[in-house]
Amino acid sequence: MAAISSSQSKPQPKIIVLDDDPTGSQTVHSCLLLTQWDVATLRIGLADASPIMFVLTNTRSLTPEDATKVTREVCRNLKPALEAENIHEFMIVSRSDSTLRGHYPIETDAIAEELGDFDAHFLVPAFFEGGRFTESSVHYLVSMAYPHQYMKPNLLRIRFLVIPIAICLIMSKKKLRAEFPPQMCSVSC
Repeated sequence: MAAISSSQSKPQPKIIVLDDDPTGSQTVHSCLLLTQWDVATLRIGLADASPIMFVLTNTRSLTPEDATKVTREVCRNLKPALEAENIHEFMIVSRSDSTLRGHYPIETDAIAEELGDFDAHFLVPAFFEGGRFTESSVHYLVSMAYPHQYMKPNLLRIRFLVIPIAICLIMSKKKLRAEFPPQMCSVSC
């Protein structure tokens, strides 16, 4: 019994999600969503009791250069905020679009250069809450069309948007790079 209570007293690592678009944070609750990343604001998020906090960078709407600048600024401000809050155990998550439209690997490279290498990169082309999933290298967006506001759920019409997903991952000097072939951009309905 003593072993259980001592393991429960060990603090969980804080999970810090850098979110490139507001859609991801719309599906979570009971945690802070920060839209500013100055040191004082980050300290508020880090001090919150929730084990996770989102920092909405909105970098998907920016150029690659500006996305890199914003990501670096967040990371540079995180360093003193983590130190001030005496947080040594933390995880950084770079959350991007399920259709892989974000600035990968630009943002993860910037994070790694500022805060240290990632243990892993997971490319998960899925957003189940939003009706998006990938099967056999085809990304599906399930869109529910409501022709009438009082329509019964069992009468929903479902349309599929199909986006071919083809990603070649190349390991080079401990950096993971993604190459997106031209057919990545083709869309058929």
